[in-house]
Amino acid sequence: MKTILIVATVTPFLFAACDQSPDNRSHINELQLTVNELQQKIATLDDNATKRDELNSMIFKRTGENVKRIDGSLRFITDHVLKIEFTAKPAIIDPSGKGYATLDSGKGILLISCDYAESYLDGHRLKLQIGNPLSMTFLGFKLTFSTGRRPPEMPTKENTENGNLGTAFNKWGEDMKSWRKSLKKHEETFSDDLNAGAWTIIEATLPQTKPEEIAYIEVIIETNQVRLTSPK
Repeated sequence: MKTILIVATVTPFLFAACDQSPDNRSHINELQLTVNELQQKIATLDDNATKRDELNSMIFKRTGENVKRIDGSLRFITDHVLKIEFTAKPAIIDPSGKGYATLDSGKGILLISCDYAESYLDGHRLKLQIGNPLSMTFLGFKLTFSTGRRPPEMPTKENTENGNLGTAFNKWGEDMKSWRKSLKKHEETFSDDLNAGAWTIIEATLPQTKPEEIAYIEVIIETNQVRLTSPK
C-alpha cells in the first residue's frame, strides 16, 4: 500500500516539471501509462497477499484440526493396545490333540492342555492341566469356555474356485461372524490354587454340548488373587 502512495505522489511533480510540448506530452502520456500499469500490478500483489494470508490461515486451521484428530486417534489406539495387552487372552485347546497352548491371564503367561474329553450327563467333561511357570501362586480362578464347530476355513488360492479371493474373503468374513455367534459359552469357578512352577489338574464340565460342538474350544482364565514368597 505504501508503494501505491509513493507512485501517486511522484506523478503530479513529474507533470508539473515538464513543459507541454508535443514530445514532452507524449513522454508524459507514456509515463502515465507506466504508472497506471505499476499501480495495477501493485494492487494485484496486495490482493494476492490478502489471498495468501487467507490461505495460510485456512491451512493453519485445518492443520490444527487434523492434529487434534490424529492425537485423538493415537490416544484411542494406545488405550486399545494397553487394554488388549493387560486383558486375559483366550487359548484354543484341542481334546484330540497333544501338547499345550499358552493361556494369557493378563498377569502372566500360563500353559494349558487337554488330556481328554468324555461324555458326561447331557454334555461333556474335560480333564485339563494348567501349568504355572511363574514365581507366584494364583489363589483360585475362573475359566470361561466358548465351544462349537470348527471355524470356517480361510480362503486360499488352493481352496478357492476360479481364484476369486476377493469374493471368497467377503463370504468368509460373513461366515466367521455367523460362526462366532453360534459358539456356546460356559463359566466355571475353581477354588484350586495354581502353584508356582507346577501343573494343576482339574476337571471342567460343558453342559448341553454334542460331540461336534466341542470340535473348537476356546478358554479364558480370570484370576484376582496371587501369593508371593514372603521376604526372609
